[in-house]
Amino acid sequence: MGLWVNLERRGAVYHWRRRLPPAFARAHGRIQLRLSLRTKEPGEARYLAAQLDAEAQIVFRQADPAVVTREQLAGVFARALEAHRRKLETLCALERQDGTLSERVREEEEALGIAYRAMARLGPNARLGPDARLTPDLRAQLAAEGHAPAAIKAGAAALAALQEAGLAGASRARLAELLGAVGAEPTPGNVARAEPIYLRAIAQALLGARERHDRDPSDPADLADHFAQDLADALARSHAASAMTAPVPVPAPAAPEPAPPVASAPVAVPEPAAASAPGAAQRRPEQAAVPVSAPVLRPPAPAQAAAAAGTPSTTASAPESAPAARSEAGEGEISRVGESLVSRNVQDKRWNAKTQRQARMIFALFARFLAETEGIVSMTALRQEHLDRFDAFLREVHRDFGKSGRDAARSIAEIRRISRAKPVEKRGLEPGTRNRHLTFLGQLVASARRAGHGPGPEVNPGAFRVVQKKRGRDQREKPKLAQAEAFFASPVFVGCGDWRTPDAPGERIFHRAAYFGPMLAYYQGMRREEYCGLAVADLVVEDGMPPHVMVRPNAFRGLKNLQSERTLALHPELVRLGLLDYAAAIAAHGHERLFPDLYSPSTRSPLGERLYDELAPAFRRAGITPHQARHLFGNVLKQRRVAAEIRADLLGHGGADETTERYCDAAELGLQLEALAKLPVVTAHLEPRPITLLPWVEKGEVAPWSRASRAVRPSRRA
Repeated sequence: MGLWVNLERRGAVYHWRRRLPPAFARAHGRIQLRLSLRTKEPGEARYLAAQLDAEAQIVFRQADPAVVTREQLAGVFARALEAHRRKLETLCALERQDGTLSERVREEEEALGIAYRAMARLGPNARLGPDARLTPDLRAQLAAEGHAPAAIKAGAAALAALQEAGLAGASRARLAELLGAVGAEPTPGNVARAEPIYLRAIAQALLGARERHDRDPSDPADLADHFAQDLADALARSHAASAMTAPVPVPAPAAPEPAPPVASAPVAVPEPAAASAPGAAQRRPEQAAVPVSAPVLRPPAPAQAAAAAGTPSTTASAPESAPAARSEAGEGEISRVGESLVSRNVQDKRWNAKTQRQARMIFALFARFLAETEGIVSMTALRQEHLDRFDAFLREVHRDFGKSGRDAARSIAEIRRISRAKPVEKRGLEPGTRNRHLTFLGQLVASARRAGHGPGPEVNPGAFRVVQKKRGRDQREKPKLAQAEAFFASPVFVGCGDWRTPDAPGERIFHRAAYFGPMLAYYQGMRREEYCGLAVADLVVEDGMPPHVMVRPNAFRGLKNLQSERTLALHPELVRLGLLDYAAAIAAHGHERLFPDLYSPSTRSPLGERLYDELAPAFRRAGITPHQARHLFGNVLKQRRVAAEIRADLLGHGGADETTERYCDAAELGLQLEALAKLPVVTAHLEPRPITLLPWVEKGEVAPWSRASRAVRPSRRA
């Protein structure tokens, strides 16, 4: 029903109807505006109505500037405080897990908190130097709150750094979002009134570093008490700072005294000239008698606290809609359209877990970019120039973006700052990666248009796709057999000194992923993640059938596409070198994964990343990569006259037409063995050895190279 708001059909023609704001209604003597869209097509009518809705919202917002109330500013403060506090709590938990939480982190957060306090008090161009205006009073106030001179000096440096990087002040898009969430119009005046409130909330969240770092993270009661105190303080300071509406004249006290903290006194009357009021202008002594509002503050009732924290309540002082609440949680219109697209593709079984993760990542990044740099939160307002600027952003993002769990919480400005600190050769996503992102965005735009609230027809993400200048077979160099032979002469196959140093020559052979994985790539043509994520049950030995491996989705990984699921006859060389014996030994020790040495419970990185890290020196020395071994497999079989249909079945490719795809089954195991027999045996120099598992795999322990293992070491020493 939401897609048909402000749209009605009269006869056979669609009309757009919009209720006028009170100011317009009073001025024009009518309560609604009706326009004929002059179309009988529902799709075109929905598109035109969405365009008119967007334009009307802009006109009404500029012409009817309702002044933000104190209660709404209190809601802005509470929401900003809660959101940034949660972000800092998450970062604190990650640093605690990584072992990087230290006193230095506290000092950095305190310095940033002081910088934001200064900007809240004096604006984005504030100064904390000895010659700056109003600095002595602010420095004295910071010192009275317990900040050491060294911390204040660090805050001055942090403030200068933020200003130099262009990060001083608050994001206009974020302020507009917060104002909309509390029912206030994001007019320029309201944004200007909300900015010091927002900056003070960020400062308060940052200045809670010591309590955040010292608090027991496993104590939920302590966490709840800490949040309740933060929320009460947020409401108190917001009320004290927002003398924006018509003041209630009250006599000012002759000598202002600092207001007691909310946590220690349930009822507090803030003084009009109190320096601690966030965002309040500094008053000279002769202005002390100017009447201002002095509200009596009490602990918020449960319904008020729920409203300030963003929880829907029937007694909330500011009207709030469900979309606004979701927007506060980081789900704007773009993210909602993207999530709907993901859900449909999952239901239709078109996207696996990896594709879902990639799509959600690019949708979230796109929504963040539009909101923070363009001030856009609606698909209707999207234009082609916005896509052009986003494409330019993708061309400057560092190539490691997305590998850290913290990237999802970083702002666009922070991502740019990190990218510019990288070497030039590490900046800019690869053309193939950008094309994949643009494909997802094209589906997002098409999904929004189908729903009736998409951008105009001129918006086309596909226009920014990089056109490949080479045919497919020329894009990757095919390795030679000599390179494969050189690779399988590495110490990990012929003898290494220790399992920790697989590339150091020695006398020992450890049966592991680094030993059998490359063989599965060369002799079976499997993709890296296909063999790295195999289960023990995927290796099958049945009477009357050759040993074979089932390439199928399992509990540890999915597959790239439907045709990737296949049954492959096991190459005799893998049987000779002990793959089946290794699988039996792994199963006897209780493992379900064929290669448990690649798994760590503390990371979501692909299993093949660990394999590549272990074999990187050998790969570089031979000039080959895991995926090139698959190319070598296909190329060698072609040169030895193996039919294209057989190669497609072995590689997990689909048929070219109805004859090869629909009207025949996959090649039988016996036929596969005939084709595999044409592969040159590049491991003939290797002799079978008794199965030797990695020590920690044999004991069933967590991988010693993972963060999860490092986390349990201190308790073991104790």
